[in-house]
Amino acid sequence: MASLLSFQNVSLFKNEEYGSLRLNFDIRQNKKYHFTVETEEKLNTILGLVEGRFQNDSGIINRKEKLFVQSDRLLLGDKVYSKQVDKWLALRSEFFVFNGRRKSKQAILESLKAKHIKSLPVYKLIGEDKIKFALLSLAFQGSGLLVISKLLNIELSDITRPFLARLIRETSCTPCLFSSLEKPALNIETADFGFEKIDLT
Repeated sequence: MASLLSFQNVSLFKNEEYGSLRLNFDIRQNKKYHFTVETEEKLNTILGLVEGRFQNDSGIINRKEKLFVQSDRLLLGDKVYSKQVDKWLALRSEFFVFNGRRKSKQAILESLKAKHIKSLPVYKLIGEDKIKFALLSLAFQGSGLLVISKLLNIELSDITRPFLARLIRETSCTPCLFSSLEKPALNIETADFGFEKIDLT
């Protein structure tokens, strides 16, 4: 299996409480990972490195060329996106691959009861609609890494919670779940899906 992202003795903010020291792991295609970190502050530091927003102070980070990383933390954040939801989700392209099979995007929107968000700009989404948008963005991604941290411990509805489990089970991408000891994963039991557990505490 090809390596998508590897950390070799990677450190950042090593003299700070929120820093991380000597991180070593290798994320490979077609596997599933659940990373556990000691605190929320350290989790944010590591996510910044994985997402490519931070540069490490020492060690080596190897990324597959043109690796796309989609993070639920960024999708659920407060950054203003003026693009319409239908364009963001490329709804004019009717099909995507889920569990190795072609699926209809419109059918997935209906199953999530999210058809009404199609005509909205992303920045107007709030509450449950924003969660549905994040789930759809992750589901429709065709390759690369799915970095999931926030969806693991926010309150999900009876519609969105099972969809998160389905997404993790059926995605054609490589799912990487990140949780801290301060906020353990509440919405998913990773042992049920064959995740490799990596302790970064």
